[in-house]
Amino acid sequence: VNTNNVTWDDEEEEEEEEVNHLPPPPTEAQIEAKKKKEEMEAIKAMNKIKFAEQAKETPEERKKREMKSIEEADHEISADLFGTNTAPKTTSITSISSKTDNTQLKNIRDHQQYVYTVTNKFTSSGSTPFNIGAFYSKLTNEIKGKL
Repeated sequence: VNTNNVTWDDEEEEEEEEVNHLPPPPTEAQIEAKKKKEEMEAIKAMNKIKFAEQAKETPEERKKREMKSIEEADHEISADLFGTNTAPKTTSITSISSKTDNTQLKNIRDHQQYVYTVTNKFTSSGSTPFNIGAFYSKLTNEIKGKL
């Protein structure tokens, strides 16, 4: 004797209802939004590190950093004024890495643009002078063997 009044058909319907409660797969817009959010979080983390390092810098280091920032801004303004586009407009993580991937250096201007890209990568990632020096040393040793 069945006191629950449940039949086999009722159990199958309950199982089907459970299967239908699965969340739909994310749309392209949701995936893009998630990637953008992760990128913004990475930028925020990098900025926190950068600001922490700036808080530790000496007045002389601060003055050098500010002068460099002013010079870069002046360069960008003059580039806009004279119509030469030698300074990169963005310093986003993905834009810098996309500029360094598949880069073809055909003329001197391409090489100069690449220098700006690498320089911005160093400044935006908060590289230390020691690490930049190590990079420069390794770069010159690698190039010296290929020239």
